[in-house]
Amino acid sequence: MSGSGKVQAGARASLPMMAVGTAAFFTLGLLQAMYGPAFPVFQARFGVSTAVVGLIASAHFLGSAIAPPLVGAALRRVSVRAGVSFSLLVLALGMLGVVFAPLWGVAVVSAFVGGLGLGGVSACLNAAYASVGARPVNLVNAVFGVGSMVSPLLVAGLTGVGAAGVDAAQLGGGWAGRSWWWWPCAPRRSWRAACGACRTS
Repeated sequence: MSGSGKVQAGARASLPMMAVGTAAFFTLGLLQAMYGPAFPVFQARFGVSTAVVGLIASAHFLGSAIAPPLVGAALRRVSVRAGVSFSLLVLALGMLGVVFAPLWGVAVVSAFVGGLGLGGVSACLNAAYASVGARPVNLVNAVFGVGSMVSPLLVAGLTGVGAAGVDAAQLGGGWAGRSWWWWPCAPRRSWRAACGACRTS
């Protein structure tokens, strides 16, 4: 990287960097697609109607839609790692809020918070991978789609009212948390190139 912060030509995504991305995006896909299949779980837990239960998914998707432009502005001032770390914290808080919410309103607000975190993680990682080429971006987003397809099968295979929620919390807090630790393990050159790209216009 030059002193001006520009990315070196020919920067490539390393194998550890891709491993982190695929694990993270698979997990994000699982979480994103969890809400619909889990509607019966929420209805049984909170006693809400079919017409009302969809609010929790809407809140999540609203948060995930708001996050990317906010992250785009933030990455002009902070590093990708800082953005990912903060977004993972928000995601974990939101997922835990959904799982342990005593009231329906708290669960909906928590889903919105979780959506903000998920959208933030996705935006940060997409920005980092975009700096090393289109193929890594296409690959990790394809893995996101695989996670979205697996999620309904996972929820359907779980039993008990609380099982789906607890499993989702483990995914959000565990897998995404591991991704935070694995991501900096990518070769330093690739990491610095990604950060440099995201912090320059």
